[in-house]
Amino acid sequence: MNTKQTLLVLALSSVLVACGSSSSLNTTKSDNNTTQTGKTDSGTTDNGKTDSGKTDSGTTDNGKTDSGKTDSGKTDSGKTDKPKATPITGILVEKDSAGKPAWGNLSDNTDINTIIVNGVSMKLLPDDYTSSSLYKKEKIGGKTKYSEIISGNDYKYSRFGVINGNDSANREFALFAQGNVTKKLPITGQFVYTGDAIGAVQGIGGWNAGKSEITVDFGKDAKKVTGKLYGWENNKMPTFTFDAKINAGGFSGDTVQGKFFGPNAEELGGVLKTTHNGKLAAASFGAKK
Repeated sequence: MNTKQTLLVLALSSVLVACGSSSSLNTTKSDNNTTQTGKTDSGTTDNGKTDSGKTDSGTTDNGKTDSGKTDSGKTDSGKTDKPKATPITGILVEKDSAGKPAWGNLSDNTDINTIIVNGVSMKLLPDDYTSSSLYKKEKIGGKTKYSEIISGNDYKYSRFGVINGNDSANREFALFAQGNVTKKLPITGQFVYTGDAIGAVQGIGGWNAGKSEITVDFGKDAKKVTGKLYGWENNKMPTFTFDAKINAGGFSGDTVQGKFFGPNAEELGGVLKTTHNGKLAAASFGAKK
């Protein structure tokens, strides 16, 4: 999760996963017909004697010059400082003291394929993964279940999904969305974003891949987001819907938090937590214009 990025991650308990130069003024001094003229910082003249072009900005002495040193940009013989990498940020949800999902905080990083949760760094995609499809990693042993599902390279500015996050904080799973957060959102226009979703409901077969469809109205009188997550691999999974209001760089509602990603809000991503028939349910999603 400088394009500074906020991360959305939902850590679920095992219950859910069952799944310059200055120059002085020229002066002329006259005394008994002796004249001293033209004293400046850039070359002193006295009765015809002239120092060879000594100046504050790039000292010159008999043809010798420094190689263009300036205070602005610290340039020396063409060397310039490298720009800083754009931070990746997003939104996180993790367990509260009662073991229920609660919104939390993520650490910034500079690699879109890495997530940092409470100081623990986890890689999202294998180095050799180039597909635009969702990356799915099966759990080893027992019934076939996905322990990780991550958005692929179809998304240029964001990553989202669920990752196995066993670490010192005893976080078994984490739902997240992160990317290059949009600095300045559009102020007009209505757009439909479509993409993918990863979700689960307690007691319904672990993590599932599905689809997302999000309508965004950036108009000043609306500033709203409406979405649905549907079409799950497991047809027992319900369609989730949500409403949210646009805020600085993102959107939030009763069951959802999200961000816009890319220079012109080309992508979005978020995390949803809710219930279905009294059972805990959660999902991560992303979409593109």
